[in-house]
Amino acid sequence: MTTELDRARAGMLESLDRRIEARLREFRERGEFADVHAADFRDEDEKQVRIGQRMHSALQQGKTLQILGIEVQRDFIAMYEELKKLMYVLDAASMKAMK
Repeated sequence: MTTELDRARAGMLESLDRRIEARLREFRERGEFADVHAADFRDEDEKQVRIGQRMHSALQQGKTLQILGIEVQRDFIAMYEELKKLMYVLDAASMKAMK
């Protein structure tokens, strides 16, 4: 029984070791992990959906000033996101240059 448990643990550790090595290789090659920004982009997509819903509501109610405010907010968020993406690219490039 103990040997089966030991073999199972050893298999799990080997699997973990392979995954860690693969992630380290990916980081060395790319300067970042492929999925590192996925959560950020998901959050931004959700923000855009919420802004779209607010815009739709304001349009239906004819609230011109609110529509202008939402447009300014949307533009500001878009600029911020572009700068954030540029930072990710520059960070990855500097990590690649360090190897």
